[in-house]
Amino acid sequence: MGLFSKKPSGSEIDEKVLGLFNQRLLKTRISTSEFDTAYNSVLNELSAWADANGLGDWKRSTLMGSIEAVFRHQLNDYTTKQEINRYVNMARDIF
Repeated sequence: MGLFSKKPSGSEIDEKVLGLFNQRLLKTRISTSEFDTAYNSVLNELSAWADANGLGDWKRSTLMGSIEAVFRHQLNDYTTKQEINRYVNMARDIF
């Protein structure tokens, strides 16, 4: 796949991220050890999915943007800014 490959699309990446967040994290209270364990599982699965789909830096950046958007725009009322930054940085370490 080239730098600007169409597969998977940005929409497909968003769907994958949101799907895993909804499956694994929706019923878990944020900023708990249970959430951290589930979140690590989500990150590991997304990393494996990215590898399996041959995502290069450009698409991994899109993946990271999708993860960050969930925390900054959808979960920002449920935890502190410091916790959001911690979760975003955990993902950045992988992607």
